[in-house]
Amino acid sequence: MKGARVLTILRRGPKCLLLLALGLGAGRADSLGFRPLFIQDPEAQVRELVSFPTGKMSARQWMRQSGWEEQKGSAEPFYIEDGVLYMQSTASSTTIGTKLESEIDPGKFPEIEFSIRVDEVPPDADVTNRKKDDAAFRLFVLFDKGGILSLTPPHTIGYVWDSTLKQGETGRAATFGQVRYIVIGSGSEGTGDWKTIRRNIRDDYKLLFGKDRVPGIKAVGLKCDSNHTKTRSASSVRFIRFMGPDRQPD
Repeated sequence: MKGARVLTILRRGPKCLLLLALGLGAGRADSLGFRPLFIQDPEAQVRELVSFPTGKMSARQWMRQSGWEEQKGSAEPFYIEDGVLYMQSTASSTTIGTKLESEIDPGKFPEIEFSIRVDEVPPDADVTNRKKDDAAFRLFVLFDKGGILSLTPPHTIGYVWDSTLKQGETGRAATFGQVRYIVIGSGSEGTGDWKTIRRNIRDDYKLLFGKDRVPGIKAVGLKCDSNHTKTRSASSVRFIRFMGPDRQPD
């Protein structure tokens, strides 16, 4: 069975490669109906990647309208209310994401800003430990670089709220070395409060991968999981956006 799956991925090529870091099975890659989320404007200083509607709806309904997909697990527990995406996990793992048809140039949009609240962290989890690889919040940024024979993911930054690693620490994913983390929150400290995180993608890429040339951004994803620790986790997101170099914080 594993050998057949490898052959399937090889035949389907780069599309599967780009989504492996988000946990997407090869059998679903060809059926995705991706849509561009925006067209870049060199004069603009902000590009809204994700903002959520007012009112209440299932996350799946929003995803169908916005070109996002379930890429691992089920998004059924996720929902949107009053402009917020609520993600929760009970001994499960869910990743949602989208491949961008219009590549984002980190030279024009070098910063990413996102508003999140973490409500429950999985105890004793650690994203660098294969047996404890859970987290209440992960934001993946996938670059047009890396990957071998469509079997491994491309270079990927994961902004993570970890239960064990300290804020500001970095580490490699337990499964793929091409996925590298920056801890933007740690443990229970600060849970329950909204936080706006702003990171320089170019600087983070150079820090994690040691390369001066930063490739374009091809995909993004969100993940909330607690399947390894058999516990619970929960977090919420208001927006994700890419910022120009002269954009001032709101």
